[in-house]
Amino acid sequence: MSPGASIATLFLGGMLIFPLTTLTLRTAGGPAALPKGHPMAALATQIAFTVPSGMLVAVALGLTEPNLFFPASMIIVGAHYLPFVFLYGMRLFAVLAGY
Repeated sequence: MSPGASIATLFLGGMLIFPLTTLTLRTAGGPAALPKGHPMAALATQIAFTVPSGMLVAVALGLTEPNLFFPASMIIVGAHYLPFVFLYGMRLFAVLAGY
């Protein structure tokens, strides 16, 4: 697989994670969002924009230095998971963030 195809696969696959998770949660009858009035709702909104904006930077980096795309993506995803520790109160997200 070429570096460009690898970058496109991770980028497009990553874009599908949230909609597919939301669909799965709704289909299973579980909550797909934080409860109304949750004090961390603003944090959740801000976190939602970190990966798409960061991935655009990683894609631009990957086009010039393909070997740096995946390490940059790992940093972006780790930074995305770290606030989940506080948002959802689950320490497992600290492991996913690389701590």
